[in-house]
Amino acid sequence: MVFGRGQSADTNGGWKNHYQRMRRWEARSLLALRNLPESDFKDAIDFSLAYFVWCHSLFEWLHEDGAIDKLKLSEKLNSYQVWPLCRDIANRVRHFDLRRKPTDKDWSAYREYLPFEYQIAGKEKHVANIMFDGRKWRIDEAISEASRMWEEIARDMLNQPDVDKCRDQTPNEGPD
Repeated sequence: MVFGRGQSADTNGGWKNHYQRMRRWEARSLLALRNLPESDFKDAIDFSLAYFVWCHSLFEWLHEDGAIDKLKLSEKLNSYQVWPLCRDIANRVRHFDLRRKPTDKDWSAYREYLPFEYQIAGKEKHVANIMFDGRKWRIDEAISEASRMWEEIARDMLNQPDVDKCRDQTPNEGPD
């Protein structure tokens, strides 16, 4: 695809393109997370951290693209339990340290071995977790919850109930 001056594959399609990029990181993350230990743990964490960066930055894209009022969106996001986790993970990943009133600047990600899974399913199983604000979150569940959050916002605030059907309309970005 050829673009003219001021156009680029990353901005073409605005927030919907960004949303779809977030969903592709979600798919990569969930595939790796749900196949531990066959998947490389470092890849699962890398994909998950990338997902949270894209998930959090959708806030700015929606505002900058003129799709929604920033204060209304902020108010809505603050009603979701998963939003502070998304925000703090994305900001620490990008900035190393959190200085602007984080919920939990010292969150930690780790692997948990499920010792009885071998006896139940006949194979070893691990899960990746995040300890955040005194709560243990399975990373795959947090990612799924964050994506459901954006689906609800697209449906309720943006009148886009079929935002996932936009997938075929986003520009080809090369190999996924």
